[in-house]
Amino acid sequence: MVMSLPTVTQVIRATLNEPKSYTKKGVFALGIINACSGNPLIPILPATILTYLADLALFNTAQSNMALRTIGLAEIRDNAWIVVQHHLKVLMAVAQANSDANTLNGITIIQSGLFKVKMVPGKQNKIFRAIVNTGISGTIILKAAEIQRTSLHIWEQSLDGINWTRIDKTRAVKITVEGLKPVSKMWFRHGTDPATALGWEIIYVTIP
Repeated sequence: MVMSLPTVTQVIRATLNEPKSYTKKGVFALGIINACSGNPLIPILPATILTYLADLALFNTAQSNMALRTIGLAEIRDNAWIVVQHHLKVLMAVAQANSDANTLNGITIIQSGLFKVKMVPGKQNKIFRAIVNTGISGTIILKAAEIQRTSLHIWEQSLDGINWTRIDKTRAVKITVEGLKPVSKMWFRHGTDPATALGWEIIYVTIP
């Protein structure tokens, strides 16, 4: 797909654009996971890919079991997809971060993972983001998107996109994270309490 370059008031955003039909979701997810496997534009640890494929297999089994028409199978299938969808968001966060770092080739990077590209207004206050230019090595500031101030915010981090560690819960829409390893790459996710896998916002950050 050939797209025009963004204007000064636009940014390139990766989107999932997943199919609504559960019978198509498995093939859709496999395409993205395979596209990100061994992809130099979206580098992902092989162990992470294997874990994602295993969880996708669980979803596919749950979807196949729907033919039995047994009560409770739909909930199992739906919950299995939420896990897979979260994994796809983790992969997309890497594609987005690498696109942001190389806007000239940003569209190519995003599409190499089979993600869709969308041009959106460049207002950064509408997305979950990290401020890395704090002037302190190993320190970043995470800021939530425009959310009601009455929300309780949950912040978590991950080195592999599989295991997540709680940073804190706050009433504030931003949090300073210190003591991180400089130059390392990490995922951060934000949700409002009660957070669910479906509701997490995920970003991928290079620690200054």
